[in-house]
Amino acid sequence: MKKRYYILLVLFSIGFLYLFYNAFFIEKKKVFYKQNLYENVSILRYPHSQYLQEGDIIFRRMYDVESTMACKFSEGEKRYSHVGMIVSQNNKKWVLHILPNQGVVLTQIKIFLAQTKVWAIYRYKELEPSKLNRMALSYLHKNIAFDDNYDLKTKDFLYCTEMIQDIINSTLNKNYVKATKKFVGRQFVTISDMYENNQTTLIERSHRQVSN
Repeated sequence: MKKRYYILLVLFSIGFLYLFYNAFFIEKKKVFYKQNLYENVSILRYPHSQYLQEGDIIFRRMYDVESTMACKFSEGEKRYSHVGMIVSQNNKKWVLHILPNQGVVLTQIKIFLAQTKVWAIYRYKELEPSKLNRMALSYLHKNIAFDDNYDLKTKDFLYCTEMIQDIINSTLNKNYVKATKKFVGRQFVTISDMYENNQTTLIERSHRQVSN
């Protein structure tokens, strides 16, 4: 636990210094990512189960230090801090995700969202739900631990977005979901990488988007 917080703190500190240096000492064209605006009051507490299918991606926002850093690390929209995949087992829908100190777990949807009111469901195109479901459930038996080093090169250690990316890309056997974030000489797959692309469709979300 201490190691993970230390790594995140180092990344956050380096990122702050990097942004400060670019802002004040380097003259270059700056690209500002558009941040969407949402209504303050949620329109849905939980997603409608009848709209969900195997392989849907579920996002949530938590507000502890680690979650906030994960949220802010996104290259695009900075709204969500954790991601999982909807799977079916024993005729019930669950969220498959990976957690520090627990590894890959199945969690009931309402428990996954119990401590937040900010969430969204997205669906990837070209993906067969049953194949995604089988691939996702197989990760429960692979003895995968949470990746405290956030290293895309390791396959027995994965972080939350990396695992979902790996499930999808392994199902299709191609680099369908890409890691777009480059930081201190390394690549990362961030939360916004998982849905701000041409391959996803919004199914439901907790808050209605308003015009900027």
